[in-house]
Amino acid sequence: MYILSIHFGHDGAFSISKNNELLMHCQLDRFNRVKHSCKLSNSVLIYFQSLKIIFNFVIFTDLEEKDNVQDEYYLRKAFSKLKLINKHTQFINFANKQNRQHHLFHAYCSMVTIGSNEKYVVADGGGIVDETYEYEWESVYDKNFNLVSKYNKQIGVYYGSVTAELFNTTYKEGFYLCGKTMALSQYGNKIIKSASNLTEEKNNTECQNFLYSLQKEAEKDLLEIMPKENVNYTGGVAQNILANYHFLKYKNFKIDPICIDSGISLGLLNYFLKGNLKKLNNVYLGPLPNYADINIFKDFDIVDSDENKVAKLLKDNPVALFQGRSEQGQRGLGNRSLLINCFNNKAIEKINAIKNREWYRPFSPSVIEEKSHILFDMQGKVSPYMMYVFKTKQNLSNVSAVDRSSRVQTVNKNQNINYYNLLKASDGILLNTSLNFPGQVLVENLHDLKFMFINSPLKYAWLPDINKLIIKR
Repeated sequence: MYILSIHFGHDGAFSISKNNELLMHCQLDRFNRVKHSCKLSNSVLIYFQSLKIIFNFVIFTDLEEKDNVQDEYYLRKAFSKLKLINKHTQFINFANKQNRQHHLFHAYCSMVTIGSNEKYVVADGGGIVDETYEYEWESVYDKNFNLVSKYNKQIGVYYGSVTAELFNTTYKEGFYLCGKTMALSQYGNKIIKSASNLTEEKNNTECQNFLYSLQKEAEKDLLEIMPKENVNYTGGVAQNILANYHFLKYKNFKIDPICIDSGISLGLLNYFLKGNLKKLNNVYLGPLPNYADINIFKDFDIVDSDENKVAKLLKDNPVALFQGRSEQGQRGLGNRSLLINCFNNKAIEKINAIKNREWYRPFSPSVIEEKSHILFDMQGKVSPYMMYVFKTKQNLSNVSAVDRSSRVQTVNKNQNINYYNLLKASDGILLNTSLNFPGQVLVENLHDLKFMFINSPLKYAWLPDINKLIIKR
């Protein structure tokens, strides 16, 4: 039985399963190239057609109610024309009042990405929590997904609204920029109640102190609602890695790596399957690359290479790492990553010639597990998804924030063998940032990679799947 699940809200995504096993999960913006977009573009439909699957069920959520009939009509018509469905295919709309349970879908997503638990905590910018259609912001479910507590602290709402003011943008856009606010908050050191002028300037200490106060208030509120053990934590607020630091000491505490709304289609699918969707081992879930497209690099040099040769290049140069199925979520985790040796004195300068990151936003490291506890205070933990910060034990200024905290990704052989081998050949650690331009979508295919080559100083990309190094002339 094949099921297609689609989330049509912001950070839209689709998930495909066969007989309770996930075949694929991918964000829609990886296809339509508009960040956070939920558009079901022609490129997505063409991809569905290439799979040669006839779906038994098409389930979807987060359409605006006024558009439900028209959108479902469009889906049926388009899918029928592409022979994705037959007369027996059932369409089920989870966007209506009875079925739209946004927080519950977040919780069910975490069950697939990190396993089951005794409690599920969702802290979000907002969402429907159950069939009563009540709009809430933080909620707690038991192991059977019964709602046991709901709160109105509006942690994400307040953080997003301050962020919108800081960057002079809309309330909705403010949610997408909260990571910048969190980074700037690390430059504050004093609790204040208000600030007259929110700006990014280095000398605006009043703003930095106000954002520091905002961050501390968010941490306080989260600590008040969070159970002390046996928790799956998800929802957009779970991206706040500074707050997550407090939960390192909690027993059996796990954070959903696809905690934003791009995980809703996955949660909906698991909900539809009554919690029986098989647990995942990683988030490398996107489509496989089409290496037949390598001929688009005919004006580049393409040579054989391995991790040792690439490690030598990384000592002085940024190198794109492109391999396998793309990681889903907010982080480049070694399949679509931009790397450089983090001990190079000009590492930030060279990476920023491509990324153009703001002065206050730190870069992060990937490190092999066996060396992680030597370089960072890991508190006995591993961090495969970059969902926590850890204090550095050594001077690692290129991959840590002003307070010497670092958003670490730990890597082992089973998790990503090619990346592990490259890290090991590079003294065990590299600066790792997502393979994209600022404000744009993560690279998905070879055409996206070529776009980065053409529009930046990027000179090298390693494709370990085919043991090739692409070099821009």
